[in-house]
Amino acid sequence: MNLEEIWNTRYSKTKYAYGKAPNEFFAIELEKLAPASILLPAEGEGRNAVHALSKGWKVIAFDLSTQGREKAVALAQEQGYILNYRVADAESFECPIKVISYISSRSPIWVLCGPLIAWVVCYWSISAS
Repeated sequence: MNLEEIWNTRYSKTKYAYGKAPNEFFAIELEKLAPASILLPAEGEGRNAVHALSKGWKVIAFDLSTQGREKAVALAQEQGYILNYRVADAESFECPIKVISYISSRSPIWVLCGPLIAWVVCYWSISAS
């Protein structure tokens, strides 16, 4: 089973794998920053993306799971938001905007966004400006 199949299987259940509330650390750290644009790679079911939207952030999220995207978009709609969420892996993702103010990630991955190439580890936010 490849990674896409693993995550699609996990996210295919009715219940949200990690719940609908944002990661506690993510929510606390996000409060310290002024809303801007944020890229959320490997976003899964969208709980952090929807939380960021609720705080006034411009969010771009992606994950390789189509099941994750479906649940993320549904969660956003349930709370009255429209989520910009793409299905892609980190190597093929093309950011739709040129300037991202922050990047957040749960695991080390390479992210290419416009002119930005960043190594992001464990929810460290990196200014692209």
